Amino acid sequence: MVGKVAGFSLHAGVAARANEREKLERLCRYIARPAVSTKRMSLTRNGQVRYELKTPYNDGTTHVIFEPLDFISRLVALVPRPRVNLTRYHGVFAPHSKYQALVTPAKRGKSKKGIAAQQQPDPTPAERRASMTWAQRLKRVFNIEFETCSEALGKMNYLTAKRLENAVPQTKRKGRIEIGADANLVVFDPQRVTDRATFAEPALPLGGIEHVLVNGVFVVRKGEPQKDNNPGRAVRRDD
Repeated sequence: MVGKVAGFSLHAGVAARANEREKLERLCRYIARPAVSTKRMSLTRNGQVRYELKTPYNDGTTHVIFEPLDFISRLVALVPRPRVNLTRYHGVFAPHSKYQALVTPAKRGKSKKGIAAQQQPDPTPAERRASMTWAQRLKRVFNIEFETCSEALGKMNYLTAKRLENAVPQTKRKGRIEIGADANLVVFDPQRVTDRATFAEPALPLGGIEHVLVNGVFVVRKGEPQKDNNPGRAVRRDD
C-alpha cells in the first residue's frame, strides 16, 4: 500500500497493534535511521568512496563508487536548512493537536482545554518526569549493558581525568586505583546490578551496588546510603 501524490510518497503497508511494542520500536528505528550507513561505507586503495548497497540492483550491482568530492556534494544535499526540525509530527502527534496527550506515554500536550485535559487528572510530579532512566536510555540507544561496560567506565573515569591533568593537576589523583590516589571507589557485583528505577519512582538507586567510597569515606555501605556523610570536595584549578 503505497500512495504517491505531488512528489510525496506514503507507505501504509506496515501496521503495529497497541500491544506490539517491540514491532513498533523496530518500525521507529527504521524510520529514524540515518541516510547513509557507515558500516557499509569504505575507501578503496586509490581513495575513492565505496558504498555497499543493501539490496543489489536488478543488473547485479552490489557497490557504487564515488569520487570524494562527488560523495561530499551528495551528503551536503541531505543537510537540512537551519532551524528546521529533523523530525516532524503530524495528525494526533502534532504539537498543537488536542489529542496528543491521549496518545503519548508522558501524556504531554499543549492544549489545556482540549479533550485530554478534560479526561485526564492533574499529573503527579512523578508522572511529569515520566521518561526513561539514564541506564535504560544507554541500553536502548547504544546497547550498553552495565555489566559489560568496563571500557565505558574507564573512558568515563580514568581517560577523563587523564585528559584534564595538564589544566587541573588534582585530576592526577582521580580515576585510578593506586597508592596516593583519591579513594573514590564503587564496589559492585556485575551479576546483580539491576535498574530499579521506574516512571513512578525514578530516583531509586541501582541494585547490586555494595559500597561507594568518596575520599575514603563510605557514602554507600552494604547497599545502604550513608545520608550523614558528605565527603565530596570540589575540584578547583587553583588548589
